[in-house]
Amino acid sequence: MPNNTRTKPRRFLTTPAAADYIHRHRSSLDKWRAENIVLPYYQDGHKVLYCVDDLDAYLDSLKVDPVAYGVAQGRPEVAQSEDKAA
Repeated sequence: MPNNTRTKPRRFLTTPAAADYIHRHRSSLDKWRAENIVLPYYQDGHKVLYCVDDLDAYLDSLKVDPVAYGVAQGRPEVAQSEDKAA
């Protein structure tokens, strides 16, 4: 019996659906694919598909975590001034 560790089947989207999913224009995905940059894709003949897991990973790579204002990390003067005000 093969050891299949995948718990759920992967979902795939066509180019227009993938572009919509990541809020980009289809031409962006076409250009990225032609230059072989940014997103991995699957191709069977003329049919191009993008894995939703790869699209999610791309979106996660764009995430910017804000630094909370007043946190002592890196800005001790802000935290000290708040302590004095209290």
